[in-house]
Amino acid sequence: MVERKAILAAAILMAAAVLALSPCCSRGGPAASGPSRLVAAAFEGEGPLRDGVLAAFDRIAAERGGRVLAEASAPEPSRRIGGLDARSVVSKVGGDDGERILRILADERPDLVIVAGPRLAGSASRVALDYPRIKFALVGVGSSFSDASPNLASISFELAEGAFLAGAIAGCSIAPGGAERLGFIAAADGPESNAIEAAFRAGAATASPELRKGGRVLSYYCGRYSPPDPEIARAAELALAKKKAASVFRCGFGGADALYRGDVAIARVEGRADAVAYGLVEELFATGSVRGGHRSMGLAEGAVECSPTKEGSEALGTGGALVAGLRARIAKGELDVPSDDDAAAEYIRALK
Repeated sequence: MVERKAILAAAILMAAAVLALSPCCSRGGPAASGPSRLVAAAFEGEGPLRDGVLAAFDRIAAERGGRVLAEASAPEPSRRIGGLDARSVVSKVGGDDGERILRILADERPDLVIVAGPRLAGSASRVALDYPRIKFALVGVGSSFSDASPNLASISFELAEGAFLAGAIAGCSIAPGGAERLGFIAAADGPESNAIEAAFRAGAATASPELRKGGRVLSYYCGRYSPPDPEIARAAELALAKKKAASVFRCGFGGADALYRGDVAIARVEGRADAVAYGLVEELFATGSVRGGHRSMGLAEGAVECSPTKEGSEALGTGGALVAGLRARIAKGELDVPSDDDAAAEYIRALK
C-alpha cells in the first residue's frame, strides 16, 4: 500500500513538472477527441497579417480543442491527440531569413504551412519543392508563385471590391450640382493599385452622377516602389487639396487602405487574414488537404472588408443603405467590380 502511494505521488509530481515546463506562449482550448492537424505559420514581421492568422488559430483551437504556440523559439513536439496543434515564427529581419525559418517548420512535418507576407513568397516556393507532402499556402500574395509547385497555394485579397465601396461612400458626400472632386493617391504604380483606382472611380460614379464627368476623380502615383518618398506623397496630398478634392483614398501606404476627408479617416479597406487562415485550416480538417493553385478572395468569402469609421458613418447618413446594397450585390456575384481603366469607363457609361 505504501509502495502504491509512493508511485502515485511520483506520477503527480511528474505531471506537475510537465505542466510547469509548458511554454508561456501556448494557448488554446481543451484537447479534442477528433482528428488532429498540425499547422505552422511564418510571418515576415509584425502586423495585421500575423494578428489575423493567430486570431484564426485561436478561434479554431477554441472550437476544436488544441493549442497555439505563438512565436515558438524552438520546435515543440507535436501532440496528435485531436484538434489543432499550431505554432508560428516571426522573422526578425523582414523576411530575409525566410528559407531558414520555413525549413525549420517543415522539418516538423506539419500538414500545412501558412506563409504570410510577399517577402516570404520566393522562399516558400523553393522550400515547397523539397517537401512535396506538405501543403504551403501564401496569404496576401498574387498568382505569380502558385504554379511553382502543386503543393503550393496562393491567396490574394480582392481589395478592389472594398475600394469600390469606399468610392461609393465618398460619392455619397457629393451634393447634386456640387463642384467637389475626389482624390486617389497610390504609394506605387502597378497592376494592383491600378485595379483599386478603377474600382474606386466606378464606386464613386455609382453613388454620384456628378462624378461620372471627366476630371472629377484625380489620381497621383508616388513612384514605382512602396513605401514612397514621404516628400512625394505629401506633395501629392497638397496638390489634391488645392484642386478641392473633398475626400482622398490612400492606397498602399502600409496598414489598411483608407478614405480620408481632410486628416480624418472615414472608411478603411483591408484584407482579412483571419478569414483566409480560418478557411484554409477548416478545409484541411474537412478534406485532409488544401487545394493548390491561386485563389482570389473578397467580400463573398469575408476576406475583404470596407468599414466606415465612426466619423464616416455619421457623414454617410442615408447613403448607408446604398452602400449596403452594393456590398450585397458584389458578395452575391450580381455586380462585377471593374478592375482596369477600360472596364471602369464602360461601367460608368452604362450608368448614364
